[in-house]
Amino acid sequence: MQGLINPSAFIDQNHLKPVLSKESNLIYKLRLKVADLLSQFILKSLQMYVPGTLENTTSVLVNIGTGYFVEKGLKEAEEYFGRKVDLVTKQLELLQPKLIEKHKLRQAVQDMLSAKVQAQVQAQLGAIPAKT
Repeated sequence: MQGLINPSAFIDQNHLKPVLSKESNLIYKLRLKVADLLSQFILKSLQMYVPGTLENTTSVLVNIGTGYFVEKGLKEAEEYFGRKVDLVTKQLELLQPKLIEKHKLRQAVQDMLSAKVQAQVQAQLGAIPAKT
């Protein structure tokens, strides 16, 4: 069973919290004073940052998915990310009971399989004649 995703790992919200945290962080940054955002380090790759400055402080580019960017005002961008966080939170609330049920079913199957394997091992040990 190694290499498979453990469904019990998804029962808590820890795997989706980074997504929510990232979106909430963007909202927080948008709420900061624009002057504070004028000079920042920008993530260029996973391990490299470059210094950057904002020239246009009235609008931002928002990644709406699959490489598409939309220019929005700061207020519109804040509302967009707020809606995105709300959507992910609602989807998580809908998904969590299903994941709990799947985990219970998986655990029952695993217990049954373990009992069958143990019975088979006992049967094989019983079939071996005892040496005296």
